[in-house]
Amino acid sequence: MATAMLQRLRLSSKASQPARKDDVRASRSLAPPPPLLTLPPEIRNAIYDFVAAQANLTLVVAPANKRRPKRPAPIVGLLLVNKQINHEFYPVLLATARISTPITHFGFRDVVATIEGLSQDELRSLAANQRFYLTLLVTHVPRPEELENLAVWLSFRAAEGSHSHPSASKTAAPATFTANTLCYRYDAKVESTRSMAGTLNTKLVLLTALIRHIARMSGTKTEERQRIIRDLAEYKDLLSGVSRTAGEREADIDLAAATLDSSAFGPTWIPQYR
Repeated sequence: MATAMLQRLRLSSKASQPARKDDVRASRSLAPPPPLLTLPPEIRNAIYDFVAAQANLTLVVAPANKRRPKRPAPIVGLLLVNKQINHEFYPVLLATARISTPITHFGFRDVVATIEGLSQDELRSLAANQRFYLTLLVTHVPRPEELENLAVWLSFRAAEGSHSHPSASKTAAPATFTANTLCYRYDAKVESTRSMAGTLNTKLVLLTALIRHIARMSGTKTEERQRIIRDLAEYKDLLSGVSRTAGEREADIDLAAATLDSSAFGPTWIPQYR
């Protein structure tokens, strides 16, 4: 809405008669500061925290072989007030808002490229965000090539060791921030391609199959892989309305990893009509 409004304002200004430079300078010098800037910094920061906590943002990941979308993402209103408020609010927004990054076919390479394109200040703010989600778009049981993409991501995450959240870490903050510095939470958006497969049972079956395949991946149990499985298992419990302890969840994950292969959960299996 804000972007469309700005476009309309620009179009209307082109149609009107242009003002003289002296008149524009005079109007700017006489314009009072926004009411927000008249408040003490502590109150402004409290307002920034409150607004950012309510924001739900999507970090669009553009594939390297495709152009970025022409239509820009909606902008949170406070960023449009003036440069000073933008400068004060933007880091708070990145560090506090719920930011979701949708991923299809486990295309983590594009995520790395997108994150590495951010500035150091943006990465520093994102490193403090405890609601930075990688959302796996699940429409089928993962194929072998998709699990290979996940294996590449796990190798990348394991390259620099542990990735505990900065707020929970006792070590000093890094001097420079990289895509590997950030700590993510993982969730899923389960959508089957079949018209009758939108039921809760089908979503749970797909999510269970995803957890099982990740748990059975070859290689060591890296910290990042276990984090993915735990987050997905927690999401599964939320989806099914089940309350389990962390120990019960771990036991269920170990059982899924040890289960023998079944044709019902093969890589080509697709839920049928109920």
